[in-house]
Amino acid sequence: MRKMVKLHLQITDDNERWGNKIPINMFAYAITRNFSKFEIFGSSIPELGLQNREYISTADLQNVDLAVRDHSICPIFLSKQINDRKLSTIVLETNGVWYPHFKSHRLHFATKMERKLVGHELNVGDESLVVNLRAGETLGRPNKHVDYGMLPITYYLDKAMHTGLNPIFIGQIIPSSYIDKLQKAFPDSEFIDPGVKAAFATMFFAKNKVICLSSFSWFAAYLGVSNASIHIPVLGFYNPLQRPDMNWLPYDDPRYSFDYFSMDKIRVTDLTGFRKLKRSTARLKSQIKKIL
Repeated sequence: MRKMVKLHLQITDDNERWGNKIPINMFAYAITRNFSKFEIFGSSIPELGLQNREYISTADLQNVDLAVRDHSICPIFLSKQINDRKLSTIVLETNGVWYPHFKSHRLHFATKMERKLVGHELNVGDESLVVNLRAGETLGRPNKHVDYGMLPITYYLDKAMHTGLNPIFIGQIIPSSYIDKLQKAFPDSEFIDPGVKAAFATMFFAKNKVICLSSFSWFAAYLGVSNASIHIPVLGFYNPLQRPDMNWLPYDDPRYSFDYFSMDKIRVTDLTGFRKLKRSTARLKSQIKKIL
């Protein structure tokens, strides 16, 4: 008889934010969706309807059959290997994003989350351009990674002019020179910090939205309503030229408009980018060798 497949979800940088928990849950679902008997441990988000078994640390696990540390590995390949080789205990240690892995089950997660989010969103109206800010994570973290940052204020001015909509800024808003300048640029706009769940819900249900450089922001829009218009800045870690080890661009999703920037806005050096690609490729080869 086939053993129970157990997936233990571990966030690689000990970061338990929603934006890191959502992709690892979706990756786990993509691997296990064809298994009749499976359990998922760790990285629950009860507020979004993602409830797994109690977290168990890697140190407490015995006889781990496979540890997956690369989010770009095809989940269908992993599923087949787990099934063919009769593996039962798998540890996922990744919080990266490879968008094509999520397409087939976006609606599954969207429906589950909608039931938990409805009624928690702010009433912003369809005539508003909802702009998500994550200033607490970006400006409030001195050790943030180099592909992460606040967007140019001119970008928001351009979005407001071309859409003809009234911007309303939702999310983490902390005292800073950047926020001061943004408020001066939009003196008639509202700036609201409603808390984590309300900010996620507002982005989820908004009809017109601009996401920022944040996995929280990306998933709130991506998993949100199907009749939305989503503006994504192809900048920082969203830019595949800067982060070839990730894929954040849903080019086949008609909801999206892609806004391009010159590479000197938020960037890593070409050398750093190639090193990251080399490390990612080495991890992939290591995982394939371990499985085979």
